[in-house]
Amino acid sequence: MFTKTRVIQLFLKYRYERALTYSFFQFFFKTIFTIFYRLQVHGTLNIPKGAAIIAPNHSSYYDPPIIGASIKEKVYYIAKTSLFRFSFFGWFLKQLNASPISEDAESFQALKVAIKILKNGRKLVVFPEGERSWDDSLLEIKPGFALLALKAQVPIVPVYISGAARAWPRKNLFPWPFGKITVIFGTPIYPEDFHDLPAKQAREEITKKLRSSLESLKQQQEQLSLSNS
Repeated sequence: MFTKTRVIQLFLKYRYERALTYSFFQFFFKTIFTIFYRLQVHGTLNIPKGAAIIAPNHSSYYDPPIIGASIKEKVYYIAKTSLFRFSFFGWFLKQLNASPISEDAESFQALKVAIKILKNGRKLVVFPEGERSWDDSLLEIKPGFALLALKAQVPIVPVYISGAARAWPRKNLFPWPFGKITVIFGTPIYPEDFHDLPAKQAREEITKKLRSSLESLKQQQEQLSLSNS
């Protein structure tokens, strides 16, 4: 028979074991990216304390674990329920703090789950392009992330990932074993800076600001590459 104390003990044990698993995978991916892809991370001082939306460009299957390996604290993700149907992969996603959302009610449920994560003071990784690009080019920024930032009133941290598209591009079933990956965290965008604007215009301006920030980070990365060559 489970007493209230026993339930609490089991819950705390589960939380502890899951935290250890996350730390293991974080260390594992950071080691892999450092050894095989010479991972370099810049601008981590731009990551604010507490809740925030981490908004990277998206061009590779590697992007989620790259972000997890580049930030010391835990980050959280949202993934479609179909990805959880495979027992091991579903378990793996849960260890990486991924929350499942139904494809049938994707927009509403994703927003609800995302706000809950952010309201708990956590960092949520959102790919604002909505899909992986076929190369290093930036796709159109979807406005959903701006709505999320305004609803949750949390900062958005633009992130540019370089080299991941060559390491494991969308068209490849398997990754290349070697490469060079660079991650740059930009200056946060704060939704309160747009509170004087009508809701629609605020979303549009935040979207434009993120696009501009990602393009600027891409240029910064290209300059770093030239200086190191």
